[in-house]
Amino acid sequence: MWYCAHVVFYYRYEDGNQNDFVGHENMVLIDATSPREAHQKAVALARSEENGHRRPSTVNGRDAKYVFGGIRMVVKCLGQTSTDVVNFASGDEASYITFVIDNEKEFKNYVGGKEATITLEEVPQKEE
Repeated sequence: MWYCAHVVFYYRYEDGNQNDFVGHENMVLIDATSPREAHQKAVALARSEENGHRRPSTVNGRDAKYVFGGIRMVVKCLGQTSTDVVNFASGDEASYITFVIDNEKEFKNYVGGKEATITLEEVPQKEE
């Protein structure tokens, strides 16, 4: 079974003054038998990724370290299913995010890849 794990990384400022969080949410495919196993594999993968970023970074003019922040969610991928095998094809849904945007201007900014204020909604996690 394929799952998509939303893995969050951020830059931890070396000076100890963490007044903002610049980071990434990487969506990675995980082959696992359950959401729990997918979560465990995603954590292991993220720790490996974090350890691979040993070179110093500069963010907003400050020295920073790339750090694994956590797994925001794990979702089951919806591909073309044949028994227990998922065969992905162009256009299949690997993951999704549910959000609320308060007005059309913010919505257009979001869709246009510009800065926007959004509220992420919790996605219920089902244990199989």
